[in-house]
Amino acid sequence: MIRLVKLCGWVLFGFLTAASAIALETELTEKSNPMDRLADFVKSGRNRTEPIPDDIKEDLGKWLDEENRKRRASYSDPMLPPWQYRPDIPRASMGWRMGPGEDYIMDFLNWYRALSVEQQQIYAKGHPEPNDWDGFLSSILPKAE
Repeated sequence: MIRLVKLCGWVLFGFLTAASAIALETELTEKSNPMDRLADFVKSGRNRTEPIPDDIKEDLGKWLDEENRKRRASYSDPMLPPWQYRPDIPRASMGWRMGPGEDYIMDFLNWYRALSVEQQQIYAKGHPEPNDWDGFLSSILPKAE
């Protein structure tokens, strides 16, 4: 919004033509990170009366998907169990729910649950749980109905 006001001011004072101002605003919008666009939307106060525009939602979803893909690609295969990935974070720590371990534990849960029962058993034998993590791997499996 602020950029658009500045651009409109430049047009009024003859620094830019209307067409070049529109082209510049389009270029800024196309090049900006969706998080920046969302922040600009919120800073403008429009979020109080308008829903988040669909183009920002879509671009933000794509951006988050790409960031998640890059993060997951950096993990070893097979993934390390949480107690080996971050031995500095105890099992019951908030660090697994918010903070440095949050993304990893969620990705680990999804990865482990996607393994076959046989693969889970092989993984569990190869990565024994320390005493303070005892029962973790069995606790993250979906409950049988």
